[in-house]
Amino acid sequence: MLANIPQPTDAQFWTKFRVKEAFVSRATSEKFKDSFSAAEFGWMILSPDGRPLARGDLYTDLYYPLAPDVPVRLVFVERDVFQDDRVAALDLEPGMERCTLTDAGDFVQFERTPVQPDRNSGADARPIGARVLSGDFADQVDFREGDYTDYIRLPEGPATLLLVRENFALDWDLPGVLDVDDVRMNRFPGNGSNSPDGAAGSDAASQSAADKTAAPFVYPDHPREAVILRFTEADRDRETKPAQPVYLRLRSTIGGGRQSYRIFVATGPGADEKLFNRWLVYLRSQKVEKNDTENTTRADFGFARLADLSNAFIALRGQWAAAACRAKIGLDRQKFSGVPSGSGADRERVFCAHLLYTLQARSDLQALVARYERESKFYQDALWSVDRQARRTLEEQASR
Repeated sequence: MLANIPQPTDAQFWTKFRVKEAFVSRATSEKFKDSFSAAEFGWMILSPDGRPLARGDLYTDLYYPLAPDVPVRLVFVERDVFQDDRVAALDLEPGMERCTLTDAGDFVQFERTPVQPDRNSGADARPIGARVLSGDFADQVDFREGDYTDYIRLPEGPATLLLVRENFALDWDLPGVLDVDDVRMNRFPGNGSNSPDGAAGSDAASQSAADKTAAPFVYPDHPREAVILRFTEADRDRETKPAQPVYLRLRSTIGGGRQSYRIFVATGPGADEKLFNRWLVYLRSQKVEKNDTENTTRADFGFARLADLSNAFIALRGQWAAAACRAKIGLDRQKFSGVPSGSGADRERVFCAHLLYTLQARSDLQALVARYERESKFYQDALWSVDRQARRTLEEQASR
């Protein structure tokens, strides 16, 4: 397991902490085992002021954002799902390479080497060199290759953007507005009243709430690979102070390799609808690769899971998106002519159908189920599980 505690600030110099040899005595193992399993040991590294910097198992390579000559505190722990038990702790001074942990003879031998995770990042590793977001684009971050951080300056004025990540371990935050801990713990100010307007909310209510909050909305409440951010004029507070730039910061998994992302952005009046249409245009523009008609992968939808994408747009403008999807795939038409399997048009159909399956309006489910067998193999493979669930839902409704 890689170190997993991203920090709120940027640091140029880091340390890689590698355990070369560790010994855990029988006495320590017996003392910390529980009734159901043997004890599992690991480490936590704390900053000089006691802030957690890294956590991992016994032979994990840990990375933390301080130079090797800065003293830190090494904590030997028995690891637990909810809270680690502290076994021993000691301060690591410069030059130290081996230490005894307990009176039972537990010891650790280690090395600390300097690391610069942003050595190849270029200017956009810091806000002053941030890329100005003026249109859709794709990029990647990579801790191991020295491209850990990307800063993106968001447009001034109203804007809505979709961030699609290769996996949810790729960290993002809005420094000074929404920190990385809030994002990881799903604490999003102004997001409490957000619910899919196909279920309990409304577009008008969402817009009203957005106009009153100084924090960006993040959709859905528990985002994974797909995240939608909406900024309004209120977010900038233009009447009381000059506009302050807002930055989106993207960072790869600490210690990890290349992770890709895409950003779609729309500005001005009707930004939500523009963003939705930009996403559909992207899906339609994708080319069919060799053997692509046989299997559906996450790469077919900009890296993300279909469910994450559907839920994000449902939470943003659910009823509007549903109406647009019905029109796009001709759900209200009696006659249906198929499209080439795996084509861009087929991807658009899959996404729109998934969104409608997710909303579970009875009339939509009936129409989708009725035409499922006539759709392409690509479509059927992508939506097999949600179609089966829709059939069960309709059967249950009919039996009541």
